[in-house]
Amino acid sequence: PPLPHVLPVKLPPPLAMHKLSCSKSDENDDNDSKKDEETKKTKLETILEQVQTLMDEHPDYRVYITGHSLGGALALCAALETAAKLGSKERPVTCIAIGNPKTGDSRFRSAIELLEQRGMLRCLGVRNKLDVVPALPDHIITGSKNFCHVGLELFLFSNGYRIVRKGDESDNVWNKISYDFQRDATERK
Repeated sequence: PPLPHVLPVKLPPPLAMHKLSCSKSDENDDNDSKKDEETKKTKLETILEQVQTLMDEHPDYRVYITGHSLGGALALCAALETAAKLGSKERPVTCIAIGNPKTGDSRFRSAIELLEQRGMLRCLGVRNKLDVVPALPDHIITGSKNFCHVGLELFLFSNGYRIVRKGDESDNVWNKISYDFQRDATERK
C-alpha cells in the first residue's frame, strides 16, 4: 500500500543547531583528509568526536546528515562513516541526500545496506524526475555500470511522489525503514 505523505516535516520550536568546527582555518583548507599536525586527527575524526560528545550530553539528540547535489554524495559518505562509528538501533544515523549523483559501487551499497539492516543507518534519496544529476555518472560516459544509488528513493512528480528501493522493493527491511521515516515525521508534528 502507498505510504501516507511524509513531507513537509514540521520541527518542534525552537530548533537548535550546533555548529561543529575543526579549526579557524577550515575555509582556507581544501585538503579535508589531511591530519592536523597538533591533534593528529582528520577533520572527520574531529567532527565525529564532537558529535559523540553531543550525543553523550543529550541522549534525546539524533544525527541527521543532509546534502544537495554533490553535497548529497558527500553526505552519504559521511553518513556511512558516522553510522559505522556512532549509529545504533536506538539512535540510527539518518541521511537525506537531495538530487545527488550515484555515489558508490556495489561494495559501497552493500556497506550501506548492512548498516541499514542492523538499524544503525537510514538513507533517503530525494529525486526530481527531471533532474539529470541523479543519473550521473552515466555508464555510457564512464563505460562502467558500477555506480549506483543506495537506500530508499523518493521520486517527486508534479502530481505526487513514489518511494522505491532499487532492486529490493518487496524486502521487509526496507518497508520498515520507510515506516521509520514516516513515524519520525508524524512524531514531530
